[in-house]
Order: sequence, then structure tokens, then C-alpha cells
Amino acid sequence: MSDVVGHDPARWPRPRRSLVIATVVVVLVGATWLTVAERKPHHAGRPFSAPGSAAASSTDVSTVKSSAPAPASGPSVPMGASTFVATLSPPAVPPPALVGPAPTNTGVRLLVVSTAVTAGVEILALDGGTTSHVQGFPAGGCPVTSAIRIPHTEQWAVVWQPAANTSPPCALAAGGLYIIDDTSRAHLIGSAERVVAADRGSLWTVAHAHLLPGQQLSVPEQVQRVSLTGAALSGNYSVPIGWTVEKGLTHDLLLLARDTQAGSDNWEVWQPSTGTVLGQYEQVLDANTNVVVWVNNTCVPNDCPVHLSTPAGGADRIISLPAGAYAYDGSLSDDGTYLALSLGTGVDTQGSTDQDNGVLVDLSNRAVHPIQQTKIPAGETASLSLNWAARGWLIINTPGPSSASQLAAYNPTTGSFVVSRHALRANQFVAF
Repeated sequence: MSDVVGHDPARWPRPRRSLVIATVVVVLVGATWLTVAERKPHHAGRPFSAPGSAAASSTDVSTVKSSAPAPASGPSVPMGASTFVATLSPPAVPPPALVGPAPTNTGVRLLVVSTAVTAGVEILALDGGTTSHVQGFPAGGCPVTSAIRIPHTEQWAVVWQPAANTSPPCALAAGGLYIIDDTSRAHLIGSAERVVAADRGSLWTVAHAHLLPGQQLSVPEQVQRVSLTGAALSGNYSVPIGWTVEKGLTHDLLLLARDTQAGSDNWEVWQPSTGTVLGQYEQVLDANTNVVVWVNNTCVPNDCPVHLSTPAGGADRIISLPAGAYAYDGSLSDDGTYLALSLGTGVDTQGSTDQDNGVLVDLSNRAVHPIQQTKIPAGETASLSLNWAARGWLIINTPGPSSASQLAAYNPTTGSFVVSRHALRANQFVAF
């Protein structure tokens, strides 16, 4: 994800898919995570030569315009990452018009959260576009700051903070950890500041995730694996100081990121039980049990390959992209068969990409298949976000610069492309 690079919208970077939940926090606390904790935002969607030191202090937060300079050559410098993003609000523009029939039999259910304090948590049924409130949460409280779908399931883990946590600010307090089951009811199982998946039957809870500036280089994050009923499945482990948990890969592997200087990324796979670092990477797009998908911090427009590495290290495999394209986001399917990539393409004379495009990569042979319906002029959208839902559907999210989003779903098995007739409001976000 990204913050603003300068003030020219044509130079703003694209946010990563975790902006879905991240923006909620920044709206709520006036960019507390970035401006209080002084963690530099992660530029996973930033073309690799753009400056990375723009301020992130605005409390008026929205999604950013996606046109961005194409990658340029330069030395590769490892760096760190952050979890949340602050952006400035561009003028209101309708979201892009995706074309396709309305979904009727996908069975896809999505978790929708809002920046509005009293909005609660909702389930969106893609077929028909109806929403229903999730039962089981207390009344009132703060907007959701951490929510994930549990892999291989239609259940979600949500950190819900009660109204009493509005002072101190919501983003600096722990909340109740709830599991939303397949009947759309929430069950309290414990507490956490943040949560990431471990596997289909357990989670990693994260403590000390919201640190003040003076604590970041002296107080480590703490992680513990728990079952979906809240039972402890491991001891408490201290994450290396200065690093933050980005994702759980297995019951004993975590993906960490570190901020060292603006403009580059530094990621590693870490084993909590032994404290061992198994692999180190530059700009990570996504990862799972078997593969880490990453790109170099610096490259040239016609040489921006996507690297596939095993979490334990070893030789890379390479995905070659079309000439002039670079990947700014990625998402692995639950079964590890496919990798969806969001690409910036069509470099103009000023060095900005003028088109977003989604592609699907078959990881068995690394063949790249364009999703034709996702070719969108970059000026019409803040980003092209591709994320996997349950039942093998890929969700395409195309927020306009005003943040109002349109959703579509693509099935790589059947080739079906369907478009939701329910447009998300500007303050709504889908949790993946």
C-alpha cells in the first residue's frame, strides 16, 4: 500500500489490496498509525523509482488515483514496510463501468466494513447484491480495524473494539476477537490488536502492533497462535524488534516487513518457534505456505519480472510480464493454483502508466492469461484490486478516485465474468 507521493495525482502510487481494511484505521484516528507511530507506508504499488518520503498527515482519506510513473532503473536497496496507509482525497469521480451480466448463482459472500462508527459489519451476497448485518457484535463501538477471511472457508476473523476504546484512539487499543461463522453470526473468542491467518483452523494474534514512535525500536510485537475457539496453541513469541507481522503463512511461519528508509522494501519469512529467518525478499505482493511472490525494488519498464520463491529459500522461478508492464499487487488462490496480478501498463510520453490490467497466472506452467474485462484507463480508477473469495471466484474491485467501488467476479474454470449491481458506498470496504 502507499501514501501520497507528491501532490500531482498523475504521480500518485497505487495502494495494495490491504488498503481495504487499512483505510478504516486512518480515517478513524487521523492517520494515527502513520503520523503517531511514524511508520513509513509500504510502497508495494509504487513504481520503483518514485520518491517515497511524502507526508501522510491528512485526516481526509480516500483512495488514490492510479496513474503512476513507470519503473526506472536504479540500485536495489532493501527497505521496510508498514501496515496502514494515508492518502489525500482527489475530486469525486464515478467508479469505472465494468461490463458483464449480474451474478445469479456464484454463492459468493463478502464481508463489508465501514468507516462509519455505527455502521456495523455486514455480509454482502454477490448474487442479488443484498446486504445483512452480522449478529453477535455489541452495539456501538469503533469501526473495524482488522478483519480477514480464514483461508479455505467462508468464515472471517474480526477485531471489534468497544465504544470505551474511543479514548485512547481506537487504533491504539486492543479489541475483542470474533469469528464470523458460515451462518453470519459473530462469536467472541478472545482479544487482539491485529489478527492474521495461520491455517484454516487457527489464527495468529498480534499484540504491540500499534506502537508510539519511541517504542518502535525497543518494544517488539508479540504473536501467539490460537484456535478458532480461542484456545492457545503456542506460547507468546517476540517478533524481531523493528519488524511487523504482515501475514501468517502456516502454523509456524510468518511474513514480516520492516521500515528502514522510504522507497524500498525489506521482507522476510520468520519461524516463531526457532526465531529463524528462512528467506529474505524485496517487494512482496503475496505469499502462502509454498511460495513468496515478489518483485525487485528497482527495475526498468521492459524488465520487471515477478519472482516466485519458496518460503524456505532456494532458487527463484520467474514470471515474465508483457513489455512495459509491472505488477503492483497480487493475490494467490486458496488452493495455490492461480496467482492474480494487477498490472500497470501502457507507459505514456510522461512516464505514467495509462492503463490498469488484471492477469491470471497458472502457477503450474507460469502462463500469463489477461482478463480482458479488467482493462481500465488508469485515470478512471484508484487501483485495480484482485482478491480471491471462497468457491474459487476472483473478486475484482475497481474503486474510482472518490472511493466508491464496483465489484465483479471472475471464475477461471468457467471463464464467467459477472458484475455486481450493488455499488459499495464511499465509506465501505471489503475484507479479504
